[in-house]
Amino acid sequence: MSSAVLSGDFFIIQIPAPGTPLFDLRVSLSGIDYILKFDWSGRESRWYMTIFDAAGNVLTAGIKLVSGWLLYNRETNPLAPFGNFMVIDPEDQAPQLADFGIRSQLVWMPAA
Repeated sequence: MSSAVLSGDFFIIQIPAPGTPLFDLRVSLSGIDYILKFDWSGRESRWYMTIFDAAGNVLTAGIKLVSGWLLYNRETNPLAPFGNFMVIDPEDQAPQLADFGIRSQLVWMPAA
């Protein structure tokens, strides 16, 4: 299970291995376990995220990680986490292969 650091009203998801182009994280969001899969597209120079339930069923796929935007719409699958993700970057740039989890941070914002 990956760690999450509380910072105000959101949690920073700890990225364990910056520079690794394909990896999974098990996280607990609002008390429910999920698997987050991260996949680097070298052709696009972009990260994509897929959210699975704890049993490995896809809840939402192909989420492009961009800075400063809410990343998905829960209405597409009511089993998806209740809240949202956002990438925070001091230069408002998309996370790159080598700096995802260092300069660019993925945060989880639970629904109010």
